[in-house]
Amino acid sequence: ITLLLFSVLSTGYAQVDSSSRKENFQVIRGAVLDGVSGQPIEGASVELMNYMPRKKTTSNQDGSFRLEGIPVGRHRVLIEKNGYAIYTLSNVMVASGKEVVENIAMDELVQEESTKLKTASAAMKQRSFNAYSNRTIANNKMALASVEPFTIEEIQRYSGCLNDPSRLASSFTGIFNTDDSQNFIVNRGNSPVGVSFVIDGVHIDNPNHFGTMGNTGSSFQILNTGALGNSELIRSAFPAEYGDSFSAIYNMSLRKGNNQRFEFTGRASLLGGELIAEGPIQKGNSSFLVAYRYSLLRIISILPIDIGTASTPNYQDINFKLYFPTKNLGEFTLFGLGGLSDVALLNEYVAPSDLFSERNRDLYIKANMGTIGFKHKKYLNPRIYLETTLHNTYYYYRSHRDTVFSNGTKEEFYKVRNDRNIAGISFLLNAKVSRKLSYRTGIRGRHFFLNIFDRFLQKDLVEYYFIDHLFDVETYAQFHYKVSDRLVFNIGIRGQYYSLNNKSYAIEPRFALRWNIAKRHSLSFGYGWHSKRTPFTLSFFQAQNSDGSYNRSNQDLGFGRSHHLNLLYKYHINQNWLIQTEVYGQYLTDLVVSQDPSSLSLVNFGHSAFYPKISNLTNAGLAYNCGIELTIRKSFSGGYYGSLGGSYFESKYQGSDGIWRDTRFATKYIVQLVAGKEFKIGKRKQNVLTLDIRGIHHGARPFIPIDLAASIANGYEILDAERAFQERLTPYTRIDAKIGVRFNHRHKRLSHYIYLDAINVGMFKNELQRIYNSDLQAVVSGNQFGLVPNLFYQLQF
Repeated sequence: ITLLLFSVLSTGYAQVDSSSRKENFQVIRGAVLDGVSGQPIEGASVELMNYMPRKKTTSNQDGSFRLEGIPVGRHRVLIEKNGYAIYTLSNVMVASGKEVVENIAMDELVQEESTKLKTASAAMKQRSFNAYSNRTIANNKMALASVEPFTIEEIQRYSGCLNDPSRLASSFTGIFNTDDSQNFIVNRGNSPVGVSFVIDGVHIDNPNHFGTMGNTGSSFQILNTGALGNSELIRSAFPAEYGDSFSAIYNMSLRKGNNQRFEFTGRASLLGGELIAEGPIQKGNSSFLVAYRYSLLRIISILPIDIGTASTPNYQDINFKLYFPTKNLGEFTLFGLGGLSDVALLNEYVAPSDLFSERNRDLYIKANMGTIGFKHKKYLNPRIYLETTLHNTYYYYRSHRDTVFSNGTKEEFYKVRNDRNIAGISFLLNAKVSRKLSYRTGIRGRHFFLNIFDRFLQKDLVEYYFIDHLFDVETYAQFHYKVSDRLVFNIGIRGQYYSLNNKSYAIEPRFALRWNIAKRHSLSFGYGWHSKRTPFTLSFFQAQNSDGSYNRSNQDLGFGRSHHLNLLYKYHINQNWLIQTEVYGQYLTDLVVSQDPSSLSLVNFGHSAFYPKISNLTNAGLAYNCGIELTIRKSFSGGYYGSLGGSYFESKYQGSDGIWRDTRFATKYIVQLVAGKEFKIGKRKQNVLTLDIRGIHHGARPFIPIDLAASIANGYEILDAERAFQERLTPYTRIDAKIGVRFNHRHKRLSHYIYLDAINVGMFKNELQRIYNSDLQAVVSGNQFGLVPNLFYQLQF
């Protein structure tokens, strides 16, 4: 199918008579802004680097710039302004169907000397302390240590990511995913529950379809990459404005729509179809962006592809952003995202290899989620702005299980009702005091309206219960100081109070610095103390006492806490090659463990929807993660890119029995490879053939072995908790590959992109879990994905 579409499209382009029609070119435009205050910079030089004759312009009074007549392909743009660090937009993908709109956040130098060089080529060769790139500098200028910025084009380029930002994270050194069918993020041995998502400044527990209470992943993202702007993953020692996390912060935002022309993108794959529309509400001023997606998973269900289940999930979602700037009243933004999803996992379709369904059970799930936010940004003076955000997030989750008997009759088994409505408001004050000093302070509050009621029907037992409201208040202050153009540091403090009990409060110091010790060498250091609320699914579990009353002692659980230390060294070999190594340590305290001596600890959960059903828990657990990472990265140039990363780490924990053990996520080592090559094709070389590959290999994951004798005697699985995580699954290896072609129309603003992305092309049989099979009275293995192809088509105009 792919080759046929390639040939049809290629033939169509070959038949165009170019002799009488004007060649099509595109536009790169945007605004040049001060990276701290956000004020426009007038008179900045903006130059296209890899094209002759040179294309050059300067930014206007409002910071806007426009480069016209840009041929399709990848480009590099140099931005210069006296008194500011040189900035490069590297690897800008220009296609005939869409304008490139970029906002450039420039860093002001402490010294007022000119950074203007005699030639642009000389500027590009200068990789000194005052040269920055959109691929190496975080969007949040307060994030100095252990941050991975990335562009949305990278999510769409890397093989095996399925256009999912969370799956992209497993391409970063030291990160892996526990389950091919899910998008959980295991960062440096931490549980996925320690990851927090921040979207346009709003904390969202789980921005996924079928997202359950207590974890941060699922099979399908609600976030649409076509609606996202450039983002970053902060992996350690977060700035003070981020909290309620001990692993990582995924900082993202929905992008603004094109405010000068209407543009449309249509996409279709085996996973779903989607349409993205954007354009001006008032030309040159306000804009809109809407992205809608609908699942097409029924296509996969009729193909011979093993995705772990025969059931077919259904989902649809929408992302949107409306932007209204005004002259005197400030900027107004309305944004949101939401998704509807449902699935039926029925006993009649359960195969021995099914990873999701239960034998002799029918399971029905309906999960909806939505977030809407209203943001106002107002400059109090040219150096100070106040940003106010009102938001509301709603999670609706229903499921019920029925027992299916051999004669075909059914009996209700278990019902779940989970409604969470979270209303919030936040204020952020950002001030640039001088070239050296800036600060940011803020306060945010959230009000939780909870209706949680899970019933074990056959035992007339309520296992989870909380119908009430709670509130959470956070405040922070952080200062950013430049000692010189080589040395900068942040210092901050953050406080939080959660009204569930008198143990849920925190005061956390944060510190980070970056020192450019030589022309191509830099060091970054960070420390932070971080806290995380106990997941609702643990706090609101209740055990029934012998007299029929309920033990709700889990509501007394407080914050889990973590100290982070990291040291990062970077060496820029040249403008395209980078070597970096990082050593880190994390010490976790106040983790949830059982009061009675046991190996149980919260640090080993969050990778699925299942948590231990136990009361009498306490915050007395300990854990630590430490390791070293090495990355060699080649940014896109000369038609190719690549990254090779390796990490070695220890991840240990101590339960209430006082024994130190490996955590569930202690794979010991991880190796990742990402590489790709583009070939210009066609008579005028305006089309591109793309080849991409991604390889991941990590050590075996520990697991709790099954007590086979006890399981046979009882007729169901019994775990040997005393030997927790002393055995391991087999090591994991996966190779993904992608081949695609991008066709750019020579005379119209129209482009096609089609590719075939194959997950696990090596067909490695990776173990996912070991479970007890009561029919066989044996322990059997369940495997991860086999070969899963995904055919993708995109049209932009």
